[in-house]
Amino acid sequence: MSCPASSAASARHARGEVHLVISRLSQHPEIESLHLYNDDLVLVVPPEHPFAGKPNVSMAEAGRQPFLFFERSSSYHSLIYSMFLRAGIVPESVMELDSMETTKHMIEAGLGIAILPLVSVQSELKDGTLVAVDIRDMEQPPQREVGVHVLRNRILAPPIRDFLRLVTTEYGATNIFESHRESAVSS
Repeated sequence: MSCPASSAASARHARGEVHLVISRLSQHPEIESLHLYNDDLVLVVPPEHPFAGKPNVSMAEAGRQPFLFFERSSSYHSLIYSMFLRAGIVPESVMELDSMETTKHMIEAGLGIAILPLVSVQSELKDGTLVAVDIRDMEQPPQREVGVHVLRNRILAPPIRDFLRLVTTEYGATNIFESHRESAVSS
């Protein structure tokens, strides 16, 4: 997840202060990562927005609207901004925020629109305080890759190994951490 809290967790993780992080996939030389799932992203608008009554809009139409982004330093900002740039569009960024909840409240207040993880707006979509609108000319479905990250070349404590076993089983992923970590423990 791309917010200061997860960025701080990732930094603490790289320093060895946190044993495990689940967040948007990223690369770091000291961290091993395993893809768990793709998180769908969706354009959300307030119910009174002109887009709310349309089945879909173009990237260009979305880019001309007041757009809310996460902080420029976040990987989530880069992900969303690059979606527009690949389509040859420079979106009208009106505000950069550091919280998913704050972003949702700003959209509900009519201060802009945003592309957010579907999982984070399901309640608002169900309650009708936000409306999802398809973007028809995206080069691929908007998604972010979410994974589990552990420190490279470290022996994992039994509770961490158990948690990784549980998470990888739940998401149908191969637990790449188990084989070489357990052999390190038994040597």
